[in-house]
Amino acid sequence: MKFANLHILALLAAVLLLPSCEDKDAEIKADLTARAKEQMEYAGVRFTVADGVVSLSGACATEQMRNKLIGQIKKVYGVRRVAGKVVIAPVIIGTDWQLKLGVDSVLADYPAVQALVRDSTVALEGRLEPEQWPKLRVAMERLQPHALVIRLALK
Repeated sequence: MKFANLHILALLAAVLLLPSCEDKDAEIKADLTARAKEQMEYAGVRFTVADGVVSLSGACATEQMRNKLIGQIKKVYGVRRVAGKVVIAPVIIGTDWQLKLGVDSVLADYPAVQALVRDSTVALEGRLEPEQWPKLRVAMERLQPHALVIRLALK
């Protein structure tokens, strides 16, 4: 009888904790977005968060910057693992920097979405709930990019 009660308690705990995974992912994404505004290591890097796993892509100017970036991300509360590849390559901070910061701020609310900003064009990639798309589209249009490229998978 005690064994059955333990299974019921474990199942109940799992069901109650499921919604918090997305909330935790959003908190992690918001934390990383705030850091990206202040720290140069994040300048050429894009990231998404799913189930506590931070997926990285993009470039860092030096190996030291990449190592510092990954070390910082691993210390963020709720991060279970850091995946993906950040290459060592020149990171150009040009006229798109302000647009990138604006895009990153909007995407803080969308943990599974990342953007590549180049030549005033914003390319969105990742996963999104269908009901979230109208709000995200309006927020991106307010930033007035020259073009908006959509490569999103709707959940």
